[in-house]
Amino acid sequence: MSPKRLSFLFLFCVFLLPFCSQASEWSQFRGPDGSGVAVSGHPPISLNVDSNLKWKTAVSKGHSSPIQFGERLILSGSDGKDQITYAINIEDGSIAWENRITVEEVEKHHNTNNAAPSTPVTDGNWVYVYHPSFGLVAYDYEGAEQWRKPLPIVKTPRNQGSGSSPVLAGDLLIIDRQLGKDTHLLAVNKKDGSEVWKAPRPLNAWSFSTPVIFEEDGNSMIGMAGSGSFIAYSLFDGEQRWWVTGLATQICSSPVFVNGILYISSSGAQGDDTNTTSPPDWDEIIGEWDTNKDGILAIEEIPNDILVTDRKTSDGAGNFRLRGMASFFYKDLAEDGYTKAEWAEMREKSHNFLKGSLNRPVMVAVRPGGKGDVSDTHVLWRESKRIPEIPSPVVYENRVYNIRSGGILNCRNAETGETIYDKHIDAPGGYFASPVVANGNLYVASDRGEVSVIRTGDEFEVISKSELSESIAASPAIVANTIFFRSASNLWAFSN
Repeated sequence: MSPKRLSFLFLFCVFLLPFCSQASEWSQFRGPDGSGVAVSGHPPISLNVDSNLKWKTAVSKGHSSPIQFGERLILSGSDGKDQITYAINIEDGSIAWENRITVEEVEKHHNTNNAAPSTPVTDGNWVYVYHPSFGLVAYDYEGAEQWRKPLPIVKTPRNQGSGSSPVLAGDLLIIDRQLGKDTHLLAVNKKDGSEVWKAPRPLNAWSFSTPVIFEEDGNSMIGMAGSGSFIAYSLFDGEQRWWVTGLATQICSSPVFVNGILYISSSGAQGDDTNTTSPPDWDEIIGEWDTNKDGILAIEEIPNDILVTDRKTSDGAGNFRLRGMASFFYKDLAEDGYTKAEWAEMREKSHNFLKGSLNRPVMVAVRPGGKGDVSDTHVLWRESKRIPEIPSPVVYENRVYNIRSGGILNCRNAETGETIYDKHIDAPGGYFASPVVANGNLYVASDRGEVSVIRTGDEFEVISKSELSESIAASPAIVANTIFFRSASNLWAFSN
């Protein structure tokens, strides 16, 4: 082995010395290893603002989840062109410090997203924050800036906005960078922000997912789910090692690695085909909708409340109207209104899109290892029903839990993928926040601000419901006996 490669190998080993040293802290998106499972702690089951609300602190808008940094919580926010990092004292909710970076341009995003979607990460010494409209910045415990790394503003598909959060592996800080054909995983040295390696991924670039770090036959790996596939890279140099194909087109949730298995969830472009309704037949609607009785259906004659996609969100966010589909996707057919034949053509194309493979969700369980395409050899099970669009799965005691919009909780056997139950929790609305588990209880939160607690196990049992009166899209965090929820304008702390 050459002296240069020996030197690189030595540095890489140094990089990984602290790897997995943070397992007991909520130090990143979804806590220990990104699993969503609290190692210890007994947060309250019922969230009562009169009895166990410890504090509530106003923060700017953002979907960044809080993380623990010593006796403080760190989260990011956005206020116009100001990209904000908050440090909030866990004990009383007071703001210890607040740092702002003003940018020239804010990334474009969907109306259900915002400019502060990324959760910080900490190694216990410094905290690392990713602002998609700026880049990376590192602060110490008192908020003193250690380094910054400006990066080109992200370019997400159809201007949906970012969703990925940074992760740490020893001295490596890694973030997925959405830049169209130049999309890549970027690994930098956490000590100064200098680039260590870059892994191009132009072919499955569409992703809002956070990378997952895992061990494979004694090797440290990092995996990234993107449109159509999951790819595993070496943490050593970012080299692509193996991949699994057959994922869906849209990747909003983040993979989890539990008991040596990767669980990867993906959804269709409209969530899944159960959200969609094909346009009605011409003969069913022409008599009622053709108000001027000219035998042509003008765009403005299509009722504006007819949906082809209903994502079941509380305010209709993400819904797709038939009028919009007829005018946007089929402009050539819609200019002078639809004839019966043209409507039939539009209806067939719409049906194929809404009910076809582009809207078929996929979840897989994968045994890591191998080389190249391991889809036929390492996929333990594959399911295409009852899979959420955005929330990540949580795996606990050999069960996989997924919450879908509309308030539907699915529980699967982690070894087989077989559904144990699929139940309405009687808490409707959209679900963007990923579930978390503490002390055998599963916490889920809706965009209506309703938090439901379900006892884990084969039997479905909702044990409490609480109203926070503000929309929740950020995933909760748990530190000791306190659970934290970020709503539209506040950070809430509930404690026994």
